[in-house]
Amino acid sequence: MLCSCGKTPIIQWLARYRELTGADYCDGFQEWHRSSDRAFALLVERKEIRLWQFFEQHQEDGPSAQSMKLLLGYAMNISSWQGFRFVRRLLQKYTPVQLQKFFGERFFFHELFVRGNRYSSRDYEFFIKRSFLTEEQHRQLFEWIEASFFQMEPKCYQEFIWCALQDSDVQRLYDRRLLASVLRSLLSSGKYTGGRADHLKEKFYSKEELEADQKADAEKAEREERLRREQEHQKKCERLEQTYDGTMSSLKEFTKSFYYDRDVKEALDMVYEKLREQPAGCAAAFAADELEQFFKLCGDLARYNPGDEQKILNMARTMMGGLAA
Repeated sequence: MLCSCGKTPIIQWLARYRELTGADYCDGFQEWHRSSDRAFALLVERKEIRLWQFFEQHQEDGPSAQSMKLLLGYAMNISSWQGFRFVRRLLQKYTPVQLQKFFGERFFFHELFVRGNRYSSRDYEFFIKRSFLTEEQHRQLFEWIEASFFQMEPKCYQEFIWCALQDSDVQRLYDRRLLASVLRSLLSSGKYTGGRADHLKEKFYSKEELEADQKADAEKAEREERLRREQEHQKKCERLEQTYDGTMSSLKEFTKSFYYDRDVKEALDMVYEKLREQPAGCAAAFAADELEQFFKLCGDLARYNPGDEQKILNMARTMMGGLAA
């Protein structure tokens, strides 16, 4: 019935209620009623209830009291301009942690606006847009949310900022250069990479910054690749030392432990250096099976090093006791 009335009739109805019952209509908000939320919102928006006065009157009622639940459901999630002004005044006086005294130990202010994705507890969705707030007021709201997250869930704060950078409503609130600076700080940890990071770079970085970043990424990738190859080469050297026992069969066995052409070729190059260390004419004393393995190694060397056949042939002749061509 209240919802269908204008301002003057509302005042009349409230006065009539008081006259008939001897009680204030707002006292009914101490208990739950099916239409309590709608009636409370209407009276707040018609300025028959002042949120701050209502809070001061009921702040000692406890988190489970209906009065505090009404404040939580209407004011704390900033469903109106009055709610925004109330929260602003509340956070000027209390920290997000201190609000648990009024709304319960499980109350986290930021959870009214930020929710974990159903598929990932650390992939957050944002619900901060309010049609009645200006851009500056939206920024203020986000800063309240950020402060709450930082104070109450510090271990997840980086993930919160990472997700905030990807939210279109948050992006509209801040200068691109500021967002780029925050992004660079996150990326420096090495924790955030891949397609999302690249997309944000393209969105926030200037052309010059993007080119410099791409160059730095290429140089880093080159360094990492060079280091990886050095480490792989070191492992091959260690394996060769473990495998080689002075025989041709052990050298052949060493080359069999690699599958990719690049690795096989590198292994054969290492075998070639071992063969060059052999004394001239040593192959003449090889047993038949050793000689077979020696010739197989020479064939492998020629196959993986086209253009170096003469060098390989000279090495083989030297080992056989003949003259180099």
